[in-house]
Amino acid sequence: MDHAILNKPDPISGSLNESINFADGVTGLVVVAADLSAVDYLGEVNEINSMYGSKDTIVFEKQGSEKWHDTAKELDYALRRAVRGENETEIAKLKQIISVTPFATWSPFEHRDGATIFNMRDFWLKHGLTEFPFHGTPQDEHG
Repeated sequence: MDHAILNKPDPISGSLNESINFADGVTGLVVVAADLSAVDYLGEVNEINSMYGSKDTIVFEKQGSEKWHDTAKELDYALRRAVRGENETEIAKLKQIISVTPFATWSPFEHRDGATIFNMRDFWLKHGLTEFPFHGTPQDEHG
């Protein structure tokens, strides 16, 4: 669903609007640079984090803070520093924070940024999405 546009109808408070989670599981859904402004509910934290979006993915304004990508970037950098420093305690702490923070697994960068593609590959591997049309295999996690 990269670059998909789901921005009609405008969500109305108190009415029944569409949700991606009407589907039977959305694990691995990629919404990079998509406009999801008419989807007023993306799910709970674990459902949101089983999708992959980017900084330029537009979400319904009440779904999360407007600065979710700043939080995601801070957590991403902190986790990478902890991994480089082999700080297992910090790695475990950050993974716990990420697991309960909406959008924390989304790319804090725009769809054109190479880091978004690199992180998407990690996302696919994490969810076991290694067959066609995904890119990467379990034995090729860092290559």
